[in-house]
Amino acid sequence: GASNKVIASLILNIAQTEGEAAEKALLDLRARGLPLDLGDEEGGVTAMHKAAGTRSPLAVRRLFALGVPINIPTQCGDTPFDWGAQATLARRPASPSDDLTFLRLLV
Repeated sequence: GASNKVIASLILNIAQTEGEAAEKALLDLRARGLPLDLGDEEGGVTAMHKAAGTRSPLAVRRLFALGVPINIPTQCGDTPFDWGAQATLARRPASPSDDLTFLRLLV
């Protein structure tokens, strides 16, 4: 079967897609027993970590609404907030208002 890393990336790609079909696809995956907070084998990175790390408000909101924890740590202890904060600090040029709005999603 597919690795957890591939599945987490698939979940993120669906979560980042506009429209009701994406939400229905995630609900279907969850109904079929696929945990949407599945972490990869290498470090426990989830779709929520990736959504935060790519600064995708749509994916963060959608995954959170479907019950994916916002505070799940990787094996190193990093949470999606940590990933989002690191991605925000790396952004240039910075946009304080946009950055603060995004980080508020993660707390």
